Amino acid sequence: MQRWRLTLAFLTTYLLVFHIWNSWPWPNMILSTAIIFSLILFFNFKVGIKKHYFVSTADKIAHLVIIANILIEGSIHALTMQEGDKIGYDFYFHALGYVVVIGLYRFFMLSTQHVSAKKEPEK
Repeated sequence: MQRWRLTLAFLTTYLLVFHIWNSWPWPNMILSTAIIFSLILFFNFKVGIKKHYFVSTADKIAHLVIIANILIEGSIHALTMQEGDKIGYDFYFHALGYVVVIGLYRFFMLSTQHVSAKKEPEK
């Protein structure tokens, strides 16, 4: 579970942010939470790099995409929202896409690393 902790934190944060935006759809709230949560995730991303959490450069990029998505969508929603607008719930499809892409990639990479580590001859 240790190898999945940061990815699960990213997913949970992603869902939390969009639920906050649906609950309080004010442009200033959306923009400020987008910035705050992006900074929090970026800080955790940097910690993950230091602790060698990521299995490859592609894994790092995929996690950065989540951070960028929150920041970009928050900015767009904050700039284009009209009074009474809601974000909607299609962000679940984005989250599902992240789960499939990042989850399957990490599962494959972690399982092949585990298998290759077992096959190395002892010295």
